[in-house]
Amino acid sequence: YNLTIQKKQHQERSDSLKQQWLGLLEKHKDYVEHTRDYHAKEDQINNLHEKAALKNLDKFHFEMINSSTDKGVHVKSWGNKALKTDLVMLLKTQDVRHVKPCLTIEGQVSIEWS
Repeated sequence: YNLTIQKKQHQERSDSLKQQWLGLLEKHKDYVEHTRDYHAKEDQINNLHEKAALKNLDKFHFEMINSSTDKGVHVKSWGNKALKTDLVMLLKTQDVRHVKPCLTIEGQVSIEWS
């Protein structure tokens, strides 16, 4: 007996004329496909339920503080807030005071800052 020869695939019967008024009936191949899909989704939901049941409620994450919801959409807050204009101007002048001597020390052309 030679096992290397492929066997002919079994073909399912078409619907009989008496059954055609029911519409297309589900074939075994279709049934197997959708039941496997259903059970895979069911297993995934069961895993999520188990994971939620075993979750440590005392565990702390900083994301709990840094995130919120806006109209049902999760929004992360990175803690960035707008600085006051007078503070920004002060920081810019401090930067200029630091950069000017560095440029002249390195022998580059002095730049006029306004």
